[in-house]
Amino acid sequence: MMQKSISVNKLKDSQKNMVSLAFIMVVVIGLFLYLGGLLHLFAAQENITASGDALFPTVAVQHMPPAISVIFIVALISALFPSADGAMTALTSSFCIDIAGLNRRTDMDDKAKNASGKPFTLLWLRRFCCWC
Repeated sequence: MMQKSISVNKLKDSQKNMVSLAFIMVVVIGLFLYLGGLLHLFAAQENITASGDALFPTVAVQHMPPAISVIFIVALISALFPSADGAMTALTSSFCIDIAGLNRRTDMDDKAKNASGKPFTLLWLRRFCCWC
């Protein structure tokens, strides 16, 4: 969202992007609230005692056919990758540009700057793997 807003030439286009994204986000959040309500109704109908964060995994693993359970788990795991990727990219970029000041260095070419950012990516990757 931010990159799209920064890449436009006119302020009016950026504002239009923000308003359209806000509208889309309201629709998506409404859809997720509706699906969460349906999940709770399903749990009440099936007499599932789990609640809160345990409700979705309980329904996915214990009350669905095995093939559907595998699809749910794979989808849940795959949903984590884009957010982890974005976080690693943001942390690496923030450190290399803001703290290390690689964009201000004139003694390094682009290849050397990219190569010096890779250890920081591996550092953040190691951090994420230890937290999971």
